Amino acid sequence: MPSVSIIIPLHNRAAELPQTLDSIRAQTNGDWEAIIVDDHSTDGAKGVAEQYAMKDARFRVIDLPDPKRGAPAGRNLGILESKGEFIIFLDSDDLLSPTCVEHRVKYMREHPELDFAVWRCQLFREQPGDVPQLWNADTGEDDLDRLLKNDVPWQTTGPIWRRETIQKMGMIPDEGRTRWWNEDFLAGQDWEFHIRALTFGFRFERVLEIDCYWRLAGPSRESIGKSSFGKEHATNRAYVIESIWRALKGKNLTDVRESYLVAHLMAATSNYADRVSRKEAQTIWYRACHPTTISRKKVAEFGRYLFWKRSPAKARKLWNQIKLTWPRELLPTRGKFFNVAPVDPNRAPRVSVVMSAYNNADYIESAVNSILWQSFRDFEFIIIDDGSTDGTGELLKQLADTDCRIKLVSRENKGLTVSLNEGLALARGEYIARMDSDDLAVRERFEKEVAYLDSHPDCVLVGTKVMLIDPLDVEIVEGEFHQGHDELDACLLKGNGAAIYHPSVMMRKSALDRVGGYVPKWNGAEDVELFLRLAEIGKLENLDEILLKYRRHPASVNHTKHEKQFQLMIELLNEARARRRLPKIDPSDVRRWTPEPTATQLRTFGWNAMKKKRIDVARSHAIGAVKGQPFSIENWKLLYCAIRGR
Repeated sequence: MPSVSIIIPLHNRAAELPQTLDSIRAQTNGDWEAIIVDDHSTDGAKGVAEQYAMKDARFRVIDLPDPKRGAPAGRNLGILESKGEFIIFLDSDDLLSPTCVEHRVKYMREHPELDFAVWRCQLFREQPGDVPQLWNADTGEDDLDRLLKNDVPWQTTGPIWRRETIQKMGMIPDEGRTRWWNEDFLAGQDWEFHIRALTFGFRFERVLEIDCYWRLAGPSRESIGKSSFGKEHATNRAYVIESIWRALKGKNLTDVRESYLVAHLMAATSNYADRVSRKEAQTIWYRACHPTTISRKKVAEFGRYLFWKRSPAKARKLWNQIKLTWPRELLPTRGKFFNVAPVDPNRAPRVSVVMSAYNNADYIESAVNSILWQSFRDFEFIIIDDGSTDGTGELLKQLADTDCRIKLVSRENKGLTVSLNEGLALARGEYIARMDSDDLAVRERFEKEVAYLDSHPDCVLVGTKVMLIDPLDVEIVEGEFHQGHDELDACLLKGNGAAIYHPSVMMRKSALDRVGGYVPKWNGAEDVELFLRLAEIGKLENLDEILLKYRRHPASVNHTKHEKQFQLMIELLNEARARRRLPKIDPSDVRRWTPEPTATQLRTFGWNAMKKKRIDVARSHAIGAVKGQPFSIENWKLLYCAIRGR
């Protein structure tokens, strides 16, 4: 009988599987068996596994029979076929360190009182060590509470289980079938499995050693995590939560723990409303909340939010109201260190993101999340709350509680350039990325900007092409685009602020330190002035790819302070030209822009939304336009067409 059975469900991982199986073969303790359960692979993955089995009898390949599908069914079959004293569950694209089996077996035999033990897991992309972050950090909180909050404290491969411990979990509550993993769940199976394990009261300990590695999903690689918010998964998530509710019945389900599950239900039904049906989402929400102690007022309030998802502007306001007035435990959040805990907290990140926020409650959450969800993860996010009075500060505090990379500073209003310089002074990264509190970064933005700066040491600043969007995220048109240092410098010397979009840029911190950062007296045109000084010590460039969505809305600085910006532009251009011994600028050569009235802008946004088949957005804009200019026939025409839907 082998010491350990390593159970690996397999579905279409032909490219990654050899690295996984090689990590098993490299174990310093060779007393293991690896059971690979093929889940109807179509890319040759099963053939790869069989080649390993032919060379090493410790590998066994078995087929998951029809009609069974999915990793839970594969793990259940693997348990039935296994013979080991201990069991480790390993995904077909993840890795074990060479000493994993040796150290785990030794520890469990030295601690016979334990049912399982958990080791730390590090993230990676291609090779262990290329992502300096852990799956999660030990915060000292109760692990069941953390799991219920979806702050999953360990990855599936992290534990080693005694066989008899797994056997005790074999009965799925209220179903009467011997299945260790619930095969009905499309996603969240590991979450539910570990919650159920803790409700049994099993004894376990954590070990500080990192001995397994979890592969991050790349842009071209499919994974359950990437697809777990599709229509079917959205439908299924509510039933996962209800199953957990049943497992906790009679096992000290406190009001706080109940709140954690309600928060999950909020996220699941919100996603269901977006992808399936608002009405059905409301039905699921009301049914699931019926036996809870959550107040009827709050149940109704969130039900209204689900209903008003047909109107994005109204839904956004209702959601902000919920986030600002409900108890924290009722809000769907993730743990501060989940998938972002640094292996070495004292190590400086490669990128420091600097954002100043002032009274942007409508957009701040989506802007911040677009940074937190970047594919490049090695950054710190410095946010200066510049004296906001509209709830932005409270929303930022909630966001900072969900990600340890956020460094939030809140204080009285001092202005944009002072805030940006304050952020630069706190920054530790090699590169500085700018971001505004109302825009959206494309997921690959940092990854591509870092790669460019790494390969072009003479470049001090790289920006990107942008897509202009309206206040409700509907795309309008691509922004003006220029490329090449000479062309960008020439545009800047003429005061063309659209040559480089400020919130799209990444800059070398050494270059910023050399030129002295932002100059407060140019507040309102500080970006063009800084870019001109940077152009004097290095190259500027724009990537020919849309990596930022730049928001147009009537409350933006460009709309409210355009006159001041024009006057500042003339002054700073003349100062830059004097530095370079060029003649003064003719004011008539500087682009002057005057925004249209708010109602006219909303009408333009509304017609654009109609063209894009976003009728819900068109209605919101039309209502705003009519309120602003109630006697405009054009506004009423838009509202009529938006109500008709064509």
